[in-house]
Amino acid sequence: MAKLILIDDEDLVRYSLAKVLRKAGHEVIEAENGSHLMSTLEHESPDLIITDLIMPEQDGLGVLFDLRQAGSDIPVIAISGGGRLVDESFLDVALDMGAKAVLEKPFTNERLLAEIDRLL
Repeated sequence: MAKLILIDDEDLVRYSLAKVLRKAGHEVIEAENGSHLMSTLEHESPDLIITDLIMPEQDGLGVLFDLRQAGSDIPVIAISGGGRLVDESFLDVALDMGAKAVLEKPFTNERLLAEIDRLL
């Protein structure tokens, strides 16, 4: 199916999502944060990026900024679960910065897979 980059600093969340995505037939490249994304993109060509918004080192908004600066058209799904008030503002900013979809944790596996299908 598709090659995806999954960025989330929470090991359990990243592991669980990667398992769901692989079971759905996707190839998944995992990362703990966005700090090495641009170097990864030098040798990988993902069809889609899924990134948490609130992370140490480089957060999801930094990922979106770097992609925009590079002129990338890779679709991004932004996810967040940092608290209701924080989530809403971060998710709105993520959309403004070019995310094609936003999901607030917790979300269902079916919803994530439907968004991936819609964007691909």
